[in-house]
Amino acid sequence: KKKTTTPSNTKKKKKTMAAAASGSFDFDENLLDQFFSYSEDVDLYRCVHDGRLSNLVMAEDACLEELAVLMLEMLDSERAASAISVLYAMCVSSDEKFNHLFDPGHSSPDERARLTCKILYHNGGMLVICQNVYNMLNRLANREKAEESPGDCQLEFEIRLTLNMLFLLIFYNRHEEDFRDQISDPFCNVEGFLLLGIKLSLDIQVIPIKKIAIIMRVYLYILFGEVDKSNKKHSHLTKEIYDSLEGEEPRFHIKSPTPTEAFYKRHMTKENPLPHIVVVGLLRVLLTTCPNAVRSSPGIDLNREWTSPFLLLQEFPDEFVDY
Repeated sequence: KKKTTTPSNTKKKKKTMAAAASGSFDFDENLLDQFFSYSEDVDLYRCVHDGRLSNLVMAEDACLEELAVLMLEMLDSERAASAISVLYAMCVSSDEKFNHLFDPGHSSPDERARLTCKILYHNGGMLVICQNVYNMLNRLANREKAEESPGDCQLEFEIRLTLNMLFLLIFYNRHEEDFRDQISDPFCNVEGFLLLGIKLSLDIQVIPIKKIAIIMRVYLYILFGEVDKSNKKHSHLTKEIYDSLEGEEPRFHIKSPTPTEAFYKRHMTKENPLPHIVVVGLLRVLLTTCPNAVRSSPGIDLNREWTSPFLLLQEFPDEFVDY
């Protein structure tokens, strides 16, 4: 059948393509739609109805800030899965069980998410969330090395929620004065776990590669800034980088003053060298568009990211009786 496109969708698509061509990057609802899948409603239902920490959430004297900080502390404990569920539900759910934590003026999900993410950010949430993502990806890598099943629905669920929380922290705190310093802090190791996730995604299909790729794009935009398209000859460089390079000698051994050069230098000889990551990305594109005849080969599964919540539902049916 001939594919039809509505005028509104056509305009939206042209606008998105124009933004991509101009080198600009918009933090708007479109970015949220790209990051979250509709199937993740299953995840949210499970988070809202997770009763393991309900005594803390439902307490009459519960305070939003105290509860958020307590959940951050629990992320380093055996109750990490329940803690990340509570944090995610507090951010994106409009369920009435969380109403007592917010003032009437913060009734919309967007305002709740903004307020909760601000509290988490100012209490060290960026560092804690980043370290949790890194630890989870390492658990997947160790399972694969031990030739065990690289992941299960529960671990995949936790990784998904933690990446969601990281994305929301970035989305709602990007205007903070110290945000760029925080997200590029070596202790957060954002670059490290994003590159690790891309590398692992070629062999482990449970890696939520779409989420990792979007966070990577956002991170690089924050780190490097917008591309200056006014100079046609060097359109791939920002104006600051072009000005610093103009008339200078080759810079391989020169101390790098620009974020772009520093980024490449950091990742040429580390555990996940950038050339290796680029090759992995090319292989992913190749295997996605031209899959081989062996359907059981690991790594590339086009449907995995949006079907994963339904696999979780099948594995824990007792938790979704009323869904």
